Amino acid sequence: DTVTSSAKSLAESATEVPTETETVDVLLVEDDRFCLLAAGAVIKRMGFSVRTAESGQAAIDLVKKQSYSSSSSSSTRPSSFRFRVGLFDNNMAGLSGPETVREITRYLEAQREN
Repeated sequence: DTVTSSAKSLAESATEVPTETETVDVLLVEDDRFCLLAAGAVIKRMGFSVRTAESGQAAIDLVKKQSYSSSSSSSTRPSSFRFRVGLFDNNMAGLSGPETVREITRYLEAQREN
């Protein structure tokens, strides 16, 4: 039906995976699949690229795949996505939005020190 085809279209546009060296404008983290797809579609319609995660841990895993230091990058460090902004659901199961941000911040600070 129309609702199902619209939902599939939103899902496809919101979860397109950028190339490994592409900068992604928005990291969207939301545990409600409908909200994730709807918000991702809106962000894309505004002209921004978006990468989605359905949990705080999935967001942390995405960030950990990034290469942070262009001056010290080597062949052992995978090139990956670079996010300009993150939008996090505050009340997710598992890690909440603020907890996820704290974990990502700790990880980025540790990477900067290395």
